[in-house]
Amino acid sequence: MSKRKLFPPLVWLDLEMSGLDPDSERIIEIATVVTNENLDEIIEGPSLVIKQPPGIY
Repeated sequence: MSKRKLFPPLVWLDLEMSGLDPDSERIIEIATVVTNENLDEIIEGPSLVIKQPPGIY
């Protein structure tokens, strides 16, 4: 009997930032996707918009 190797799912995060400097910019949106070992999408997670004070964008 051959044993199938189990692979954990991969969680992909996409962050939209207010700029390119991680020390001074802020996250304004987060999106997630979960895939299997073949990179087939299992589930698309929530897309969250993070409210920021005026002037951040």
